[in-house]
Amino acid sequence: MNGTKHEVAANTGTKTNDVELPEMAILAEAFGCSRAARRDERNGFPHTAAMEWRNAAELFALNTRAVEYCWREWERIMHLPRRLAGQASVSQHR
Repeated sequence: MNGTKHEVAANTGTKTNDVELPEMAILAEAFGCSRAARRDERNGFPHTAAMEWRNAAELFALNTRAVEYCWREWERIMHLPRRLAGQASVSQHR
């Protein structure tokens, strides 16, 4: 192998912007979910809108203001606290 580790790493083609692309894609998806939530609620589908707000909150995980906004919208629609938004456990009855 020719060259130092730094020379080899420099030749891999990885750029600073390449690291940001996945984060930008996640943010784009989160904004898409929030737009869909507004549209669903406007069209009379409140529970679908609540699901979209929840999805957006999970995708906005790094932006706390956006997460708080999404969860407040979910709570407003569902009339429930967000702690109840977790997956319901299924108990087996015998």
